[in-house]
Amino acid sequence: MDYLGICLGLRKITPSQYADYDFNSLCKFGDSYLGANENGIFELEGEDDDGVDITSFFEVGITDFGIPNQKQIRSLKVGYEADEDLILTVVNDDWNSRSYTLTPVIKGKIEGGLRVPVGRDGKGRYWMFKVENTDGCYFAVDGITARVIFLGVKAPQWIWRGVLVQDLSLECEGTG
Repeated sequence: MDYLGICLGLRKITPSQYADYDFNSLCKFGDSYLGANENGIFELEGEDDDGVDITSFFEVGITDFGIPNQKQIRSLKVGYEADEDLILTVVNDDWNSRSYTLTPVIKGKIEGGLRVPVGRDGKGRYWMFKVENTDGCYFAVDGITARVIFLGVKAPQWIWRGVLVQDLSLECEGTG
């Protein structure tokens, strides 16, 4: 990677990184996105980068859901829209990962929430989630909710029967 552009969304303090963008400045001007370098100012538009699909992804930072216990993720509910399939990857603190394909029922339309069952054989204190596009497609994710099972110890009183439904509260958009 030769270049890294960083953008900070001020409304919700959401950072974005742009790898291998040959620009030293990025901005939104009206309805256009612009990039600048020593050769001038360029409008960033189109569905691809000179015929190459644009890979887009985001990662939800590592979390223990506020509880230090070992835990399993039983299922995830993902609210999203996409033009093509997305790949959702779930990773625990031993770097064991599983990937799931999220196929939109109606391409480009908001999904009410796709339930993704997660296998029972993985466990860990810390978990991370990654969502990425396929074929450079557009996507937007409104939220990911995890059904978490706590292992080995009595769960805190505020968790019903050892099950926590945790909303990871995020809003992300990617485009290819």
